[in-house]
Amino acid sequence: MLKVNRFYSAILLFLFLFPLGAEAPQVEAYRRARNLQENRKYYQAVEAYTELVRRYPVYADPVIGLAESFFFLGEYQDALHYIQDAIRLRRGSTSLQVLHGRILVGLGRFDEARKIFSQVIEAEPNNMEALLGLAELDVAQGEVGNALQTYEDALARVPGDKRIILGLLLLSDELERQEASQTYVSAAVRYHGDSPEVQVAVARHYIRRERFDDALHHARIAVSLQPDYQPALLTAARALLLKNEFDEAIEYLLNALKVDPADAGTLYSLGMAYEMAGRPEEAIRSYTSVFRSRRDDELTRYALESLVRRSTPGDHPLRETLAEYHLNRGIEFESRFLMDKAAREYRLAVQLQPSEARYRMRYAEVWKTLGYYAKYLSYLEGIVDEGTQSEDILDELEIQRSLQEDGIAQSWGLGQFEIERNEYRLGVFYIPSESTMEKYMGERIAADLFVDFLSSMERVAVTDLRARMVSSFAEAFGIARGRGDEYFLLLSFDETRRSFSVYADMYLAVNGAGMEERKVYRTGNDRVSDALDRAVRGIHASLPLRGNLLRREFDAGLLDIGALDGLEEGDELLIFPPEAVSLLRDRLGFAYSEDDMVGRFTVDGIDDLVAEGTIEALGFFDYINEGDILIMPGEAPPPVPKKDDQREGLYQELLTIQ
Repeated sequence: MLKVNRFYSAILLFLFLFPLGAEAPQVEAYRRARNLQENRKYYQAVEAYTELVRRYPVYADPVIGLAESFFFLGEYQDALHYIQDAIRLRRGSTSLQVLHGRILVGLGRFDEARKIFSQVIEAEPNNMEALLGLAELDVAQGEVGNALQTYEDALARVPGDKRIILGLLLLSDELERQEASQTYVSAAVRYHGDSPEVQVAVARHYIRRERFDDALHHARIAVSLQPDYQPALLTAARALLLKNEFDEAIEYLLNALKVDPADAGTLYSLGMAYEMAGRPEEAIRSYTSVFRSRRDDELTRYALESLVRRSTPGDHPLRETLAEYHLNRGIEFESRFLMDKAAREYRLAVQLQPSEARYRMRYAEVWKTLGYYAKYLSYLEGIVDEGTQSEDILDELEIQRSLQEDGIAQSWGLGQFEIERNEYRLGVFYIPSESTMEKYMGERIAADLFVDFLSSMERVAVTDLRARMVSSFAEAFGIARGRGDEYFLLLSFDETRRSFSVYADMYLAVNGAGMEERKVYRTGNDRVSDALDRAVRGIHASLPLRGNLLRREFDAGLLDIGALDGLEEGDELLIFPPEAVSLLRDRLGFAYSEDDMVGRFTVDGIDDLVAEGTIEALGFFDYINEGDILIMPGEAPPPVPKKDDQREGLYQELLTIQ
């Protein structure tokens, strides 16, 4: 009886979903939603599928559509929710199991994904979707060679398959197999030349090869095949931007906005195109429009702020709006005792409104909270020198001067923030072709922000105010060596929808030897600024500490390094004549002979940028002089090996192939 009731219920459900004599309205609605998805209009598809699921909760197809759409949007947690529902509604479906595995790869749950793919392949050895899912997993884990082999095996089984050919093209480009790449370009165009997706993939291949005319040719073919295909319009615009043909690029971007007026990536690219074309007002409007839907878009915000600082007068109202954003974030970070982040935000506010005392006071007070009272006093003096008449600030200035009148620097008659310090001369360069950025000129914005953060650190003098773009390591090496840098940095970046990575490789300028290779990877909110800030702090900490003897009175001396440099009371430093110490040529540290050492210095008292202590001469004669160099004892750190990393950017691009 129970089986009969179940059968009867199933028949009623079938008749409800698919009434006889006419196509059910839900089926027609599903087809419209599916058409939106197939045309990559995922947001509209999600809206349509969601309405279907609300009205017909046991109808499996729209649930599957939601899982697929969220997957291609990169919203893997939502995709996981719907694929689990879909599997319950349609048990035994291997295609849903494969999609489940692909979603788990996106979530970084690699072991679970591999188990699912392996189970499907064990049951169906020729299941192509599961095999390609394993290849995607290999790419996500950095095993690009394994993925390439899987795709090659798949092509042997299914010659001419579009997804496989385009996957092979992308992977061959990544591995710089140029002959193979050209073979797959020819195959893609021969078998699927009428596909706008294929023409876009070929155009992107030529962009990666810096063959911009060929890229533009194929992008234009894609547009002719489907005039409202947004990836084609954007790829054509990118090729034109790279050819410095900004006006025509703007036309393509405006057409792309007709397809999706709120697309943040298109609005950013349009803003950059206007900026490069010398149309700052239109660029500012376009950048600002991004924040209607993407308030957390850091690179666009920094591009906008940089342009505003360079192109608007000091009283422009947008300066205050942008500065207030950083002020409020700084206050929030400060309330959570994240003082380094608070200082970063207040400093950005000051850069936008340098004459506004309340921003400068917030920045100054961070240093007071951190216990650097001399630095706090120096900022107070700067605020007053700029003409503030605030009684509170003037009173605070007098209090701090009184409290610090017996400080170390004052007792030696020196202004510690006015002395010329022994800073490291650093050059900063970037090679655009070595970065994987979603945004046009994104590496320039990130590199300039890196320089801005690095310039705020003690003991560092960045040679250029902005990072310099170069075409090769050799060019950077030649520039850095020629102008007398001590070290130089080569930056590259990876950006995906959810993550940001910075690679900062440090070299000795005199011979180009590698000193260290540093990678910082971040996801979530503030990922760009957090990654850059972490990289800068790591580089700053890795520079070996050195100072100079500023003053000497008998066995007492004053150094030009202090608490802000990491020096502590009780530290012991070695004293050498300046010519006796040089930088090691194979790793970070100093080269010297102990025979040249003339004394030791023990730190007795410390201030923010100076320290005093006791001098002990070695031997019968005293050869210690003002200007001598002091370094910490100990071995230099070993070289840092570069680690293989996950290829998330490549993985995300592979997912765009359908």
